[in-house]
Amino acid sequence: MNTIIIASLLLLVALFFIFSIIKQQKLQRNALSDEERFFPLTESNKSKKYPLKSHHYKNSFVNVFGDQERAWWYALGNIDQLQLALMLAQKGLIVWEQYAGLNEISYINSPSAQSSKIDNELLQKTISEITLQTQMLLPSYDNKNIKHCYNHFVGPIIALQDGNWVPPYPVKKIFLSVYHILKSIIEQTNPASLESGLAISINQSLDCIDISKIYTQKEILAFLKVYKNKL
Repeated sequence: MNTIIIASLLLLVALFFIFSIIKQQKLQRNALSDEERFFPLTESNKSKKYPLKSHHYKNSFVNVFGDQERAWWYALGNIDQLQLALMLAQKGLIVWEQYAGLNEISYINSPSAQSSKIDNELLQKTISEITLQTQMLLPSYDNKNIKHCYNHFVGPIIALQDGNWVPPYPVKKIFLSVYHILKSIIEQTNPASLESGLAISINQSLDCIDISKIYTQKEILAFLKVYKNKL
């Protein structure tokens, strides 16, 4: 009888463990289902290439993109790309602010870890700092203020990867948009990382703005026109 009870308990423990793994994998898939496959800055992933398109607005912005293989802003110079990325991130910031105003934004990086709160003003502070450091030149990759901002993103990014923080899709997009601007600046010694990172940020901001319907398509086209005319 004792053997049967022990075997039953072991079976229950095994089933619980299996279901926990399945649940964690499902959360991870949900958190990382987007095209960018974002990564914290590590030596192993500095050279990763990111796709530039987002399936969420391929159809509604087909006339903006023009080239089906590459977004037109990919051809902009680095400063224009950065300024466009910052402008769109600022436009989409209202999505983050509205969400942060109604929710305490926090995450955990392991089941046993305590919850960590994300500063509601993190995105605005970061955009403002990058804008301040941009004087017709890219901010230095070793700028201490830029690195300070970046460090505040690392924990939440890991939580997103692990499925321990699953914010609404538009909120995640604007968060990642600002993160990719930072990441691009820090990785600017690699021209491909700089170029692709800024393009991803632009895509993500557009995705956030389009899905949230905070601006009409006509208004969005007007935002982009100034930069498109530079080509």
